[in-house]
Amino acid sequence: MMPTSAVWRPIPCCDCSTACTKARHRTEDGRVTPHYDPKIVMMFTHHEAELEQWDFWDALECKALCLRGAESDLLLPETAEEMARRGPRCKVATFPGIGHAPALNVPEQIGLVEAFFAA
Repeated sequence: MMPTSAVWRPIPCCDCSTACTKARHRTEDGRVTPHYDPKIVMMFTHHEAELEQWDFWDALECKALCLRGAESDLLLPETAEEMARRGPRCKVATFPGIGHAPALNVPEQIGLVEAFFAA
């Protein structure tokens, strides 16, 4: 097991290797870069007013599932509760001992998603 921070569950070495491989990208010139846009955080620091999306949420007419790590500092419990109360009234599943987003790499998490799509 690889140790992780307080908001991430311990990761088996095989999962850690996969996560590290998917989180990085080698460019044509051989540099290794994140496999995501690191400027994504600018949304939170430069455009706070645009984070208010309830009108769009309330307009959704499809079923929705919210998967949340109990230790998330991005999707707060109050926000998840509000998501369940309004709009498409999504089902909220909170996983203890996990940071922002569950990795969907264990049977409990995978089964929940499969059941959601099968319903």
